[in-house]
Amino acid sequence: MKNKIPLLLLSVLFFWGLNNLASAQVDNDKVLINTTVVDFKQKVRPGETVMFVNTVTGEVFSKISDKEGKCFFVLIKGKEYLIKYKNFGKDVDYQKVQIPDVARLKELKVLVKFQPATAYTLDNVLFETGKANLKNSSYKAIDELADAMKAKNTMEIEIAGHTDNIGDKAANLKLSQERAEAVRHYLIKKGIDAHRITAKGYGDTKPVADNSTNAGKQQNRRTEVKITKE
Repeated sequence: MKNKIPLLLLSVLFFWGLNNLASAQVDNDKVLINTTVVDFKQKVRPGETVMFVNTVTGEVFSKISDKEGKCFFVLIKGKEYLIKYKNFGKDVDYQKVQIPDVARLKELKVLVKFQPATAYTLDNVLFETGKANLKNSSYKAIDELADAMKAKNTMEIEIAGHTDNIGDKAANLKLSQERAEAVRHYLIKKGIDAHRITAKGYGDTKPVADNSTNAGKQQNRRTEVKITKE
């Protein structure tokens, strides 16, 4: 395509002229942002949240990629935006893009390429001491997980419960299982099909930090999410 001009950032391409009907409907002071999300093997990523953040005003424009990994934005020319994506509730900075203030510019194609995590810790998911009762501060992170699973409706996960090494090993194993089940039950209440979620307690068998320190014990008391099917 002779009118295609590459930007220094290899994942961003400018297209001059009218590429489709959608770009024909955009006001002259704006541009259609045609975004595709892929992983490192170029496989399209449906259900991913992509954001363009105006670096001056902080205004956020957010979309979820469709089954072809695409999402579309209409943004003002001449502005700089920070592209972000969500990785299970966590905003990740991708790159900045400056949109030229050029009259003929109608469409901008953007490729967002990243490899999603296959396991991560649910931050701020806390329980009452020695119990499997979730604290109120826990629900935000689990709600974000539920939203991600609704966007990616074929994904299946394991909720993994972990403890520190204080107390009886059998009791820790039982408690970790009950805590994992508590998170699973909450996700089901939020509308996620039960067959998509398994819960497993590991007790103190998989520490990620030194149990001889309070900080290490705190890190080991955690709830993890493992992606078992995308």
